[in-house]
Amino acid sequence: MSNSLETNAASNSLSNGAPAGIHELSSVQQVVWLDQMLNPDIPYYNIGLAVQIDAAIDPQLLEQAIRDFAMANDASRLSLVKAGGVARQQVLPSVDFVLPVLDFSGEADGDQRARQHMEQMFKQSFDLYGGLLWKTVLIRVSPVRYYWLLCYHHLVADGISTSQSFAGIASAYNRLLGLDSTVAETAPTYLDFLAKDQDYFSSARFAADKEFWRHRFAQLPARLVAGDSALAAKTLAPSEQVYWPIARAQFEKMTAYASGHGFSASDFMLALTSVYFARAVDLEEVVIGVPIHNRSNAREKNTIGMFSSIIPVGFALDRQQPFAQAMAAVAKELRRCYRHQRFPIAEINRLHNVVQSGYRQLFDVSLSFEVFNTDFPMGGGLASGVKLDHGYEQTPLAMSVRNFHEDQDVLVVFDYNTRHFTRDEIVRIQSRMALLMDAILSGADCPLDQLPLLSAAERHQIVSTWNATEASYPATLLPQLFEAQAERTPQALAVEQGAAQLSYAELNRQANQLAHYLRELGVQPDDRVAVCVERGLPMVVGLLAVLKAGAAYVPLDPAYPADRLAHMLHDSAPRVVMTQAGIAGSWQQVRAAIAADLPLLDLQTPNWSGYPEHNPDSGHLLPSSLAYVIYTSGSTGTPKGVMVEHRNLLNLVHWHCAAFDVRAGQRTSCVARLGFDAAVWEIWPTLSAGASLLLPPQDHDAATVLAWWREQALDVSFLPTPMAEHAMRNGIVNPHLRHLLTGGDRLRLGLQSDMPFSLVNNYGPTETAVVATSGRLTAEDQILHIGRPIANTQVYLLDSKGEPVPVGIPGELYVGGASVARGYLNQPELTEQRFVADRFSQQPGARLYKSGDLARWQADGTLVY
Repeated sequence: MSNSLETNAASNSLSNGAPAGIHELSSVQQVVWLDQMLNPDIPYYNIGLAVQIDAAIDPQLLEQAIRDFAMANDASRLSLVKAGGVARQQVLPSVDFVLPVLDFSGEADGDQRARQHMEQMFKQSFDLYGGLLWKTVLIRVSPVRYYWLLCYHHLVADGISTSQSFAGIASAYNRLLGLDSTVAETAPTYLDFLAKDQDYFSSARFAADKEFWRHRFAQLPARLVAGDSALAAKTLAPSEQVYWPIARAQFEKMTAYASGHGFSASDFMLALTSVYFARAVDLEEVVIGVPIHNRSNAREKNTIGMFSSIIPVGFALDRQQPFAQAMAAVAKELRRCYRHQRFPIAEINRLHNVVQSGYRQLFDVSLSFEVFNTDFPMGGGLASGVKLDHGYEQTPLAMSVRNFHEDQDVLVVFDYNTRHFTRDEIVRIQSRMALLMDAILSGADCPLDQLPLLSAAERHQIVSTWNATEASYPATLLPQLFEAQAERTPQALAVEQGAAQLSYAELNRQANQLAHYLRELGVQPDDRVAVCVERGLPMVVGLLAVLKAGAAYVPLDPAYPADRLAHMLHDSAPRVVMTQAGIAGSWQQVRAAIAADLPLLDLQTPNWSGYPEHNPDSGHLLPSSLAYVIYTSGSTGTPKGVMVEHRNLLNLVHWHCAAFDVRAGQRTSCVARLGFDAAVWEIWPTLSAGASLLLPPQDHDAATVLAWWREQALDVSFLPTPMAEHAMRNGIVNPHLRHLLTGGDRLRLGLQSDMPFSLVNNYGPTETAVVATSGRLTAEDQILHIGRPIANTQVYLLDSKGEPVPVGIPGELYVGGASVARGYLNQPELTEQRFVADRFSQQPGARLYKSGDLARWQADGTLVY
């Protein structure tokens, strides 16, 4: 490099009114400076190497070698100055420093102390203004072993520069010792790059690059990493690392595979990373951040300074093609983007308003391929270097392939931000990428979608172990379960609302009379009986009577709009309609319209009191008989009637009673409105177990219901998710409660530490008999999961190709087993679309319900909705 440093500095001063010798920051330096100013005490732009030297080192000669190197490379003498609220830089005429030397040679753990000291020093932030932007230390641990740290701020050096600095200083040291007679190579000054950087922004190339990147990401890419944007965080989260050592023989095999198809090892790793995330996140295009050297010619590659940047490269993958073709597509797109790599990443981000869209940048994952020589002769011995970690990587996942030592394994480093990943999640990513690599290098020539993403052990765990929910129970159907309880404890309280009560005997008697009457009206198995009443004792009598008669009830909430009620009545075609006098609102319009066509039974003024009081014969009931038809909310279209059979209901009842220890003498509540399938869950386990069901007042105001709820001596109670969150947030606590059950919406508020009951979060589409998964939450749970599959129920999370997704990766939730309903009433085509064959089951005719909901497995087998 030229020694006319002052002349170069003056001649390359930018024409912007700055004093001679003062230079603007390059575009890549500005990105680093601005980011560092936002977090001045965070060392996430520290870069460098720590070197172990197995030789005696003369500290004075090493200091001289460092000084000589800095004088020959102007970037090593760059210093920031403040000018008008922004940073500029100047080249210092000399290097004013003394090499610190520490001596740990008398310590038993000298090597360990040396490494710890270098790590601590490396993580100390720089004072950016006025001095040199690098620091160094030499540590002696024995007469023939030293450690040497050289740490730069990224403003003045990049990855190539750090490697070249070590090698260049080592050569200068060897020359001072007389061990090296070579002449130091010269290279263009870094100031030349500063001048070219300014020229670029007014060039035709800049305009062409800008148009390329504008069109390349006209649509913002899909995120690879779920979760809130790091931009929303007030503080930076630290990063941690996971290592994947690839055996040298395996790496050479990978290199040979890539070369055999005309590509490089870096093309292979980029394709492998893209394929993994395309499969994991179920995308057709994956955007990866690819670091670039940004040096325009071969001579410039020897220049020390901050050149490097990063570009977002979107890899579109045809997942029906084999890996070799994916690698070809990746290599082609990479080279296309390389032609426009000079355009700064900050400009790309601004071009697409990424910050306003909640992105930090256009990519969540980056991959660098680092082939640096960190083994070099020094002082008659060998110096061997390792990169250090500053601990604040802000890309959610920054991967680097470090090929530093020819005779050692290649190290893939997963540097992950802890706001986005846990260590276990990264370990799983690493193991799956290794599984993909092994399959490819073993000759798998199948479509990408058929490459293994799950090991045999993980697949067995997800498909089988976590779905091993078999539980046996008596085949006695619900009407007989209730009748047995009525015979055992006839005087026990069955239902209560205020001062009104029904014993088991009285509830059984009234329901029997109504059931016999329904039979006389011609009600048969699988017939429907609509029930449109307010919450109260007559409601329970009516529902139980329908089941005793062998029919299925259709619950209708009187508060529904008239057109919704009319649709349900028309679609369900009930044989009979049960209602009650005095219901206001839209029901009166509907009732008038159907009065001429259907028998209307008023549950408050029964005219069947003379009918038999004994239990109706139920021999005609089968597990496959319809128990109820309940309509979905209609939030995604016209409400659909879901046909639930007795076997589905029976599984729910037995699981519930076992899970929450519901038995005779206990008290539960029925808070859900009749049209909400949670009412099914509240009523039938209670009455099947001989417990007492307490109904709140008919007033539908949530505050009134919660005021009633907190005063009741309840053992188990359900509250819809919004109501449960309101109660917990406002300290509305039932002191008698053992279990608070919730569901119906995504839970966003967990259990508070001072609450005496357990909080159980539940998930279940209407199509799977109310509850499919259930899980108890603790005050320590940061992730509010939905638990595990309930008894005799299976849950599978599948990708778009119907394959199970690994732990931690979102997939569509499918429910199988005893919870799956018969299907949709009068909609065979939709039933066929949403109730699909269960290929994981050995039972003939087994089906899965395709929920459309997304969830992911946690490592402990719980599900996150």
